[in-house]
Amino acid sequence: MSLYNRRDTRPLTAKWYKGCCKALPVSRQADEWFQQFLHVFCRLVFMPEDAPHFVEPTYSLGQNLAAFTSFPYHLLGEGSLNDLNQRLDMPVPLERFRPNLIIAGAPPFAEDSWHTLTINQCTFHTVRPCNRCAITTVDTTSGIRTNKEPLKTLMSYRTFQQKIWFGQYLLSRDTGTLRVGDSVHILELQDPVTVFSH
Repeated sequence: MSLYNRRDTRPLTAKWYKGCCKALPVSRQADEWFQQFLHVFCRLVFMPEDAPHFVEPTYSLGQNLAAFTSFPYHLLGEGSLNDLNQRLDMPVPLERFRPNLIIAGAPPFAEDSWHTLTINQCTFHTVRPCNRCAITTVDTTSGIRTNKEPLKTLMSYRTFQQKIWFGQYLLSRDTGTLRVGDSVHILELQDPVTVFSH
């Protein structure tokens, strides 16, 4: 089936978490497929390029780059994940945290102190840590919530201001291509905004 037909689309407002924005339906067929699969009324939509979808004002760099989750880049160090998994009875895969930038070769939680970095001539700015939720307790292959881990363990040593921090959100004004194996260069450090006992 064709998932996109302009004749079937009329702009609507999509709401999520703390905001809303203009969105366009994909197709009636897509809606019916998801409704039958999920057994709830729902619609599949996408955000057009001209839709305003700014980041949280406190962290904005003056650009219009964010997606529904407020930040387009989510960075996590493999060292941080390894540190967590050593504390767990049952290690969890990287997919539980859904990062799109994964850094190898850095000590655990080194990303807490990164402020500005470059990857393949693209400059990124760390804007705040990523606060974790119960989604991390859901097995990504089965969709079933397993138990309270890894959130319970993270809570014991990565909690600040009643939130559990793991990974970093980034913004960038640049465009370019990133590839697996690209070098990461740290240009500027910062004092970690949170204080943890690693």
